[in-house]
Amino acid sequence: MKGILQAIGKFLVNRTFLIFVMILVMFSIIWASLYRIQILDAEKYKDPIYNNIVQTEEIEGMRGCIYDRYGRLLAGNTITHSLYFSIKTSVPDLNESLYQLLQIAAANGDKISLEQPLPIAYEESRGFYFIPTYDIGYSEIRFYNFLAEVYGTSRAYLTEEQKNATAEEVYYQMRKNTFKLDERYTREEALEILHLRYALFVARAEGKTQLQLIADVSEKTQIEVLERSTDFPGFSVKESYSREYPQGELFAHIIGYMGEISESELKSHENEGYEEGDRIGKTGLEQVFESDLRGTSGTRQIELDGKTGTWVGEEVLVQAVKGNDIFLTIDIEVQKIAYDRLCEQIKSLLLSKITGESSEDNSSYSLSDIYEALIDNNFLSIRQVEESDSTYANSLKEVYQNKSEQFIRQLKTQILTSRTTLSGYSEIMMDIYNVMIENMRDNEYLSYDYQKDQSFYKDYAAGKKTAREFLEYCIDKGYIDKEAYGLGREENIEVILENILEHEISILRRSQEFKKIVYKNIITTGSFSRSNFLRLLYEIGLLSNEDGSLDLVNRGQMSPLECIRKKIEQDEITPAQLNLDPCSGSVVISDPDSGEVLAIVSYPTYDDNLIGNSSYYSKLIQDKSGPLVFRALSELRAPGSTFKLCTSLTALDLGYLDINYRVYDRYAYPNVNSASKPVCWSRVSHGLINVVEAIRHSCNYFFYDVGYRLSDPKSDGSFDDSIGLEKMAEYAKMLGLATKTGIELNEAEPQVSVQDAVRSAIGQGTNAYSAANINRYTCTVANGGTVYNLFLVNRIVQADGKIIKQTEPTVSNVAEISEKNFKIVQEGMRKMVQANSSLQILEENGILTAGKTGTAEEAADRPNHSLFTGYTGYGENPDIVISVVIPFGGGSSKATPVFRNIVLDYYGIKLDT
Repeated sequence: MKGILQAIGKFLVNRTFLIFVMILVMFSIIWASLYRIQILDAEKYKDPIYNNIVQTEEIEGMRGCIYDRYGRLLAGNTITHSLYFSIKTSVPDLNESLYQLLQIAAANGDKISLEQPLPIAYEESRGFYFIPTYDIGYSEIRFYNFLAEVYGTSRAYLTEEQKNATAEEVYYQMRKNTFKLDERYTREEALEILHLRYALFVARAEGKTQLQLIADVSEKTQIEVLERSTDFPGFSVKESYSREYPQGELFAHIIGYMGEISESELKSHENEGYEEGDRIGKTGLEQVFESDLRGTSGTRQIELDGKTGTWVGEEVLVQAVKGNDIFLTIDIEVQKIAYDRLCEQIKSLLLSKITGESSEDNSSYSLSDIYEALIDNNFLSIRQVEESDSTYANSLKEVYQNKSEQFIRQLKTQILTSRTTLSGYSEIMMDIYNVMIENMRDNEYLSYDYQKDQSFYKDYAAGKKTAREFLEYCIDKGYIDKEAYGLGREENIEVILENILEHEISILRRSQEFKKIVYKNIITTGSFSRSNFLRLLYEIGLLSNEDGSLDLVNRGQMSPLECIRKKIEQDEITPAQLNLDPCSGSVVISDPDSGEVLAIVSYPTYDDNLIGNSSYYSKLIQDKSGPLVFRALSELRAPGSTFKLCTSLTALDLGYLDINYRVYDRYAYPNVNSASKPVCWSRVSHGLINVVEAIRHSCNYFFYDVGYRLSDPKSDGSFDDSIGLEKMAEYAKMLGLATKTGIELNEAEPQVSVQDAVRSAIGQGTNAYSAANINRYTCTVANGGTVYNLFLVNRIVQADGKIIKQTEPTVSNVAEISEKNFKIVQEGMRKMVQANSSLQILEENGILTAGKTGTAEEAADRPNHSLFTGYTGYGENPDIVISVVIPFGGGSSKATPVFRNIVLDYYGIKLDT
């Protein structure tokens, strides 16, 4: 017994037993505490657990609005909520979270809105394919960079197998290895998830911390995502204001648009409170007046239910402040008049040239010219043909396949074995060869350094070398990167050339430019009938048969040419979409006694409401008619005879001529420092005329003589062009023509002529001005010498209605030219409109005008530019100045109707029809 007690005692004092007892006691205490908290005192702790979640968030300050002179809205705001994902958030199963988000969004009618496209797409008819902007034929560098991202390497270390991977192979690589999607997702679901994963990958690589997933998320989606916060860590909803532009295309160039702030903009606006993901003005008034329009942010506290995460209440801590409103000088109605009349005339001019006959100087167009233009400017894109499974598309693709392979074989033969120099290539083979060389340069396989060796390059540029000679030369000099072709150690020139051609031909086959060349050749040669091409446009859905036009064509009651003309008349095809001369123009209307701009129009234009759509923006960039260019301010053209007003005032003020000085028009002017002699526009002499009559008739001969006299000829008749050019340049600046207009938007720097004083005197030489430059200068002539800066902004107003800035007319300078000399020039302008039959209707309705036509030549194979600038209220009180420029419009008479029709509409004169 004693032994048992001793054993028990020994066990009780054992360290292990004591530790066991201590642990048992501790667990008993913890258990008792948990029982008391969770069971006995549950109600006591329930409310603190669930009701103490408070978040502080920023309230975006609403952006100021932009209005016309009468308070009509041009730029406003709508409240939106956007769903974001914090890129650095660690999510246990990101693929599943994104899948659940896609399901919720689809159920609630929300659409994912990513700027970054997924480079791979799928269609039942064609399987997996690379989208055009990521295809190797579009950009080899971009394509290989994408592959490097997918395979987790760099472009330089891609294997040949990886470089030649099909779209399907790349899809499975992305799915299985890059982003590890399991098999439970369908192909369609996987592509959607991959799109989100790839966008996040790119955003992370660009250093972004968050990515917008849904731009305008519904309330239902917001609630589901926020209430299921454990399923969607890192997801948040932000309230913001999206910009809307009620007038769209009519004011796009003036108002501009907004976009996400870039890294460079963040740096340039450092310490101004901008953050990644904020939106900022990118162009137009939105950009220039960013600091005025931008609102001031506030903060608020939001209380959420601790159990459900639902909204309970909120408290505004700091009130957000709306940005300033801007009121313009522009009148919506006048802007619309100017735009409509300009577009109407451009369309009319284009239609008059579609005769069915093609001409080298583009004075007339055949049906083939129209079809080629539709392909060239992507009205009918190559992708649309390739993706269509329609009867006519399949037929055209079959013709293309045969033609393209024929041209590729011919190119290979001409490069490898032919002794034909480049000058002996056919036009189409030269075009294809040039595409290949451009691809090599763009993809950095061929250096531009070959242009430095003038002795070789001069002969090459003149077409005196064969293609093989050129490539061998570049290989020998190291201008072609053999390493890029995997030929670093290869010395056999035949092997090198064969491999280079094999690589470049594979690129050519996928090149959009190569495809365009072949498709246009098919149209030109009639390899695909013109009637069937028209039917293809209907079949794809680019033209509508609602008017029964296709039925008429099929019954032989309307020719394809007549059908195309009808579609242009109905605006189903626009001049801008064709990009044939003429397809652009600009108009500026202002007050000559203040510089207020009443209208400033540029065609073609774009819709700034859609600019955030990546596919729309991509289309704008590729559009060869240049819809993003603000022509009224940025396009510089030779002013033609509108410059004769400057030439006249220069010579009158300097005493080189007066009202009595006369010149006899002998057509060809002899006194010029060139072999060719400039001639007057009319072969019928204008006779012996003074400056007023010279302006009225726009007599070139008279102004050639003025340019000659301004150059101070010596007794032997020789002269220095620079002397006359300097004088005309001085007065062009004095009159406000050769200086920037002072308008609030970005504008090009005008250029005074620096060669040929005689030709420069009629607005040729290297003179180049915008429509706004010409308008401002005409204002100076109309008002008798005061040069006002043009301006668009009338006033800036705070949210409380207080005017913080009122724009007053700004006088840039006053031309020190006598009133008498201005009157002489004004009289010449007045006589010009009186002699113009198309302007007689204005006289008949009591509208006194004065003006000057302008014709300017820029290219021998294109029509002349068309210009007209003039004003109403001739006499003591000029009313408005209107300047019209239609590049390649076909001469001055083509711009005059725009001036006339704007004046009629402005004064509310309705003509009997």
